[in-house]
Amino acid sequence: MWSRLVFNIFIVFITVGASLSVAGKLYKIVDEQGNVTFSQFPPSPYEDQQGVQVETQQVDAGGESSVEVKGITSYCGAIQLPQERSRKRNFYSEVASREKYWRDDLERKEKQLSRSREEFLKYSNSKYRSSYNSSSAYEERNRQTIEAIKDLRCAISWAKSKAQESNAATDLMNQELMRLDTSLQSVQAQQDAACGAEPVYDPSVAGNKKLVDDWKHCARDYQSNINKLERLIMEESRKLEKF
Repeated sequence: MWSRLVFNIFIVFITVGASLSVAGKLYKIVDEQGNVTFSQFPPSPYEDQQGVQVETQQVDAGGESSVEVKGITSYCGAIQLPQERSRKRNFYSEVASREKYWRDDLERKEKQLSRSREEFLKYSNSKYRSSYNSSSAYEERNRQTIEAIKDLRCAISWAKSKAQESNAATDLMNQELMRLDTSLQSVQAQQDAACGAEPVYDPSVAGNKKLVDDWKHCARDYQSNINKLERLIMEESRKLEKF
């Protein structure tokens, strides 16, 4: 019975797994002779629990670091984030590429933490348990991995915010391009209605030069607006290249 065997149970919550936050529990069991064993399974709720003392210790790989700005550079813990200054060309493409790398690295480190937990459980219940019988030692062994996981989650969250920012800016610029293109087509239609199609210059045809000059005179105001709209469309298209 658990009431005879168990003097103390330490519950350790460890966040591992393929998702960003998957918790596991580890039970440390000390019998009346002082022998220590570990199990993933809790005592049965139907068994007598009299005299059992429960203490909780956090070994947390959940949560994430915070973005810190040092000078002109931002960091998530030990991870340096791409610089946003002057929105350099292909900034958002670089962020997307880095996000994929961070996600792959996060998956590797979460698997590493999971394997470490399984190893801890395995050797804690073996004859080699002397080097694994402390949950605080386990926590210290995995401290760097846990901190790296938090930094990666921070970087991924930051990259997501930049992707949303990029999408919003791209949508606005595409809307502006559509507006400018609609305006351009409207002015060109007005020009065609008022002046007709632009004649081809051919000095060998009698009266051709006067025909071309008359068309240019008619289309002068329209051409000014057309040139302006084409210039704005080119500028807006160049902005999109940075996103």
